[in-house]
Amino acid sequence: MKLYCKIENNNVTYGPGLLPLDIGMNSDFELLDLGWKVAERIVPETFDDITEVMLDPQFEILPYKVIVTFLKRSKTIEEIAEKRAEIIANVQAAQIQAIAACDTLMADKSVWLKKSPEERAAWETYKQELLAMDFENIIDIKTFGIPSLQYTPPMQLPPQG
Repeated sequence: MKLYCKIENNNVTYGPGLLPLDIGMNSDFELLDLGWKVAERIVPETFDDITEVMLDPQFEILPYKVIVTFLKRSKTIEEIAEKRAEIIANVQAAQIQAIAACDTLMADKSVWLKKSPEERAAWETYKQELLAMDFENIIDIKTFGIPSLQYTPPMQLPPQG
């Protein structure tokens, strides 16, 4: 997808981004007369939002395009700790919601008792896994999250006839 920058007084005032709808059908050469130039982006090959932060883009305005360079830096120990705390808080919130969903399902006997013994066992195991989550000894914060319900319904064969 082609992105553009709006140039006014030799400064980028917008972009890189999509063109406004009212000028989107113009050619790149027509756009130059309106102050719009194609944005060529240079971005880091990798980015880890836990340990790195993106810096403001740098613009190099050329006659027919703008080169937009995105740089990154390593986060400080404090920034990494803040990101880690944010992830843990989000996972704890998801855990609380999942436990509440289990409790609601298990308390509604009209629904719960219609489930097969295998499905009820899967839900009970899932709730125990949620309750047993260890928020103190997280090994890899990048993959830390709530467990998934491990249940595959039995295959239903279509009626023959």
